[in-house]
Amino acid sequence: MLKRFIQFLLVVLLIPWIIGVTLQIMLLPPITGFWAARYVDVENSAVSRQELLTAADAGRRYVSGGLDEMPRSADERIGFTEQVIAHMQDVRDVFTTVRYLVIILSLVLIAISAWLFRSEHCKLLGQSLRIAAILTLGLVLLLAIIGWLNFDALFTTMHQLFFAEGSWTFAYDSLLITTYPLPFWIAMAATWAAVLVSFCLAALLVGQLMVKRTKQVAKQV
Repeated sequence: MLKRFIQFLLVVLLIPWIIGVTLQIMLLPPITGFWAARYVDVENSAVSRQELLTAADAGRRYVSGGLDEMPRSADERIGFTEQVIAHMQDVRDVFTTVRYLVIILSLVLIAISAWLFRSEHCKLLGQSLRIAAILTLGLVLLLAIIGWLNFDALFTTMHQLFFAEGSWTFAYDSLLITTYPLPFWIAMAATWAAVLVSFCLAALLVGQLMVKRTKQVAKQV
């Protein structure tokens, strides 16, 4: 009974840990910079391509907590208005919460894993890794199918879950939207899915090796 509870606890902790870690990776400059360079909407923008790329990096740094001020303007076409900055602050709060959650989960998972190793329950840890990886892969597949069928609906639903109604809608030619147009978010979502799948496959492999190793040791004994 205790083993089943520990396994359930590990799976419940591992799934949000994997999702949280991969979300933090998406804020790395090479990833956001790569897709921003390809998808900034110069055609509908009132500023230059270089200004859009500068705004994209400023937004990334602000959301990740590395920048405390944003380029402000009363005209949302050439700068970030108070409403835009308020929305970016909401996004920043979400990522800050995720960051702290990942740290806490990491500490708890390390403690449980260390205890399992000392108690010679590596097989249980390996099985938990495999289950968490499979369930997370299933979640990725489900989101991928929904996104493929209707990305706009998925995008809207995700925003409605985390942000107040009306706080995240802006004009098509605003600096925020031309900096981060829909194709940018589709590319980011696809990249996140790829990173998430990679993490899950790695967890699945490590879990399988741990289970296999435990069986080999048991046979030798």
